[in-house]
Amino acid sequence: MNELAVLGLTLSFLLGSLATGISNLEGVICLGLVGVALPIGLLLLQGKSFKPWIWGLFLLVAVGSYFYTDFRTPQPSPTDIAQKAPILGATITGKVLDTPRLTRSGKARFIFAPQTLTKDKNSPPESVGGKLYTTTSVNMATGIRPGQIVKIKGNLYKPSPPKNPNQFDFGTYLQRNGMFAGLAGRNLEAESPPPWGVWQIRDRMTKAHVMGAGMPEGALLSSLVLGSRAVDLPVAVKDEFVRVGLAHALAASGFHVSMVLSFVLILFQGVSPRQKFIIGTSALLGYLTLTGISPSVLRAVVMGIGLLVGELLDRKGRPVTGLALAAVLLLLFNPLWIWDLGFQFSFLATLGLQVSVNAICNRTLAGMPPLLATAIAVPQAAFIWTLPLQLYGIGGFSAYSILANIITSPIFILLILGGIVSGILGVIYLPAGAVLAWFVKPVALLVMTIVTTIGDLPGNFRNTGTIELWQMTIAYGLILLVWLYPWWQMQQQFQGFKVPRWILAGLIATAVLFLPQAIQRSRTLQATIFESGRAPVMIIQSKGKNILINTGNKSQANFNLVNFFQKEGISRLDYGIATQTTPDISEGWGTLLASGVKIGNFADAKDLSISQIYQQFVRDLSQSGITPLSLEPGKAISIDSNVTIDVIQSPPPAIVLTIGDSRWLFIGDMDLKQQRQLLGQKDKIKASILWWSGGEILPELLKATGAKTAVASIPTLNPKVQEGLEKLGVNVLSTGREGAIGWRPDSEVLPLREIDNNSTAL
Repeated sequence: MNELAVLGLTLSFLLGSLATGISNLEGVICLGLVGVALPIGLLLLQGKSFKPWIWGLFLLVAVGSYFYTDFRTPQPSPTDIAQKAPILGATITGKVLDTPRLTRSGKARFIFAPQTLTKDKNSPPESVGGKLYTTTSVNMATGIRPGQIVKIKGNLYKPSPPKNPNQFDFGTYLQRNGMFAGLAGRNLEAESPPPWGVWQIRDRMTKAHVMGAGMPEGALLSSLVLGSRAVDLPVAVKDEFVRVGLAHALAASGFHVSMVLSFVLILFQGVSPRQKFIIGTSALLGYLTLTGISPSVLRAVVMGIGLLVGELLDRKGRPVTGLALAAVLLLLFNPLWIWDLGFQFSFLATLGLQVSVNAICNRTLAGMPPLLATAIAVPQAAFIWTLPLQLYGIGGFSAYSILANIITSPIFILLILGGIVSGILGVIYLPAGAVLAWFVKPVALLVMTIVTTIGDLPGNFRNTGTIELWQMTIAYGLILLVWLYPWWQMQQQFQGFKVPRWILAGLIATAVLFLPQAIQRSRTLQATIFESGRAPVMIIQSKGKNILINTGNKSQANFNLVNFFQKEGISRLDYGIATQTTPDISEGWGTLLASGVKIGNFADAKDLSISQIYQQFVRDLSQSGITPLSLEPGKAISIDSNVTIDVIQSPPPAIVLTIGDSRWLFIGDMDLKQQRQLLGQKDKIKASILWWSGGEILPELLKATGAKTAVASIPTLNPKVQEGLEKLGVNVLSTGREGAIGWRPDSEVLPLREIDNNSTAL
C-alpha cells in the first residue's frame, strides 16, 4: 500500500473519531465535506487514483474508529464510588495517584483511587472503585506523594452541569479523565509514603532549581524542563505566559523533547546506530516518565522514537505520514484525546512546522540570513496553523505572540539546557545543582521581564469571540489549498503589481474568521444575569457596547466572566458599575483588569464596607486615568439609545435599567424599611422586571412597580418568598435554580438555556 493510501487511512481514522462529538447539522455537513474533499484533493494533487476497495477500506476505518472511540468513552462501573454520591461527611480510604497541585482558588488537588467508603459512624466500610478528583487545603496535602495510602473525610459530590454561558464543563472534563465524582476533603490522615518513586527525582530537580534561583524563577526553570503539569508555577506567572502566546513553553511538548533528544545525540554522536537508538529511546522514555503522560509530550516522544527507528533502519522518514500515524497510535491508546485542545494544538503546530517553514523562508523571507529567517518562520508557521483552532476553542489570541516567540526562543534554549543540567546535578548532589541554577537565574529574570513587557503592550491579548465550525473549516481549507496546490503559491497580476495568490487566500481567511463575529456584536442587544451565588451580576451587550454590573468574588469573576468575555469577544467594558463593594460582590474587578479587559468608565456605591482588594482595584483604575463616579440619586447614565441607568435611591442603590423596550428595577438586598422608602417615588419605579438578591419583598412595592417577572440572584430562594410572589401573579426565576437568566428583544426573560434552545431550533 503506497504512502498516499496510508495517509488516507489515518485521516479516515481521525475523522471517524471526530464524528463522535458532532451533534448538530452544521457539524455533520462540515465533517462530511472534509471527509470527501481531503482524499479527492490528495488524489488530484498526485495525479493518481484509488482502487474501489481502498475507498471501502477508508469508510470501514472511519466507522470503526467512530465505534472504537464511543466504546472507549468512560462510563461508571457498578462499583464506582460515583454511584454512591452525594454523601456529606464520608470517610474514604485509598491511594493517591499523582502529585498534589495548586488550583486557582488556592487549594490542593490530586487524583485519588478509593478503596473503601464509610458513609457515617454507624455504617460499616464497603469496597468501592473508580477515581476521584480530590481537593483539600494546601497544609493537608503537603508531603503527600503518588502511591501513598490516605484516609480522607469530606463531602462526596457529583459535578454540577454548567449554569452560566461558556462556563467550563467540569463534568465532561472529569469523564474524559475517567472520573465521575469529586471529593472536597476536610480532614486527611496519611500513611508513610512509598520508599521510592519518580516523584523523588522530580522533587530533587525542583528543589535544586528553587534553592539556587529562588521563587518564582526556580519554579519557572522547573516548569520549562518538566512542564507545568509537573510543577506548581504561580498562577500569575502562568497567566502572563499564556497572554503573550508562550503557553507552549510551559507545557512539556515537542520543543522540549527535541531539546532532550538533540542533547543526548550530541553527547553520544560517535556511537553506532543501534546504541544511539537504545540511548535515545531510553532518554525519551525517561523524560516522558518525569513529565507525566500528556498528549503533547507523548506525541513528540512517539515521533522521536520513529525518527530513531528510521535512522536505525537507514530509511528516510515521511514527516506528514509519520505525524498522522503518531496521532492514530495515541488515539488508540486514549481516543478521548481527540477532544483535548493540547493534543490538537500539538499536531497542528507540528504539521505547520513540517510543511510551511521552508515555504515562508523561501518566499517571504528570501534574502534574510538563513538562521534569522528560520527563527521568524517557525512561530509564523505555528501561528497560521493553530489560529483557526484557537479562535474556535478559546476565542482570542495574542497580537504579539510571533514577536514574543522570536525574541524568547533562543533564551528558552539556554534556560532548558541549564535547567536540565542543573536538575540532573541536583539529583546527584543537591548543592551542585543549586549553584548552576543560581547562574541561570539572570536568564530566567530576563525572560520574565520580556514576557511582562510584551504583556503590557496595548492590545496584547484580543478577545475576538469564538467562531463557528464552518468558519474554522473554511479557514483550514484555504490553508490546505495554499500548501498543496502550486497555483496558490504563484503571483497574480493586479493593477500593474504582482501579488502572491496566497495573500488573497489569507485575506479571505481573515474575513471569514473575524467579520461574522464583528457584525454580530454590532447588532446584538441582550442582557445576561449570571449564577454567582449571592452576587447580582449582569452583563448588558448593546450593539458593540458592554456594561457590567458587579463581578462577584475573584473566583466567580475568573470562572464566569473571563471565559464569557473571551468567547463573546469582549475586550473592553464601556461602563463598569459596582452596586456594593463587599468582597463577595465586587472583588472580581481586579481579576478582569488582570485578564486584559479594559474599563472605559466606572461608577460605584461608595459602600462603607469596602474591601482592601477593591481599594487596590480603584487605585489601579486611577493610575489608568479613570476616576470612579458615585452612584447617587438623580444621576442618570445614558450609555446609548438602547441602555439608560437611573439611580433612584442610595444607599443602598436602587437602580432603574432601561434596556431596549424593557424596564428593570434593581434593589439588590434592600430590607423592608428601605423598600418602603421607595414607595415615595412611585412614578419612577415602574418596571416590568424586578431584580433583587432573593430576600423578602414588600408586596406594596411589587404592586407599585407593576412587575410581572422577578429575578433573584441567590443560590436557594426561600419557598415562602417565592410562593408569596406567585400569589401576586409574578413569574419568579432564580439563578440558583435556573442558572444564568437572559433577556432578548424578541423574547421574555427566560433561563438562558431555553433562549439558546429556541434560537437553535429556529
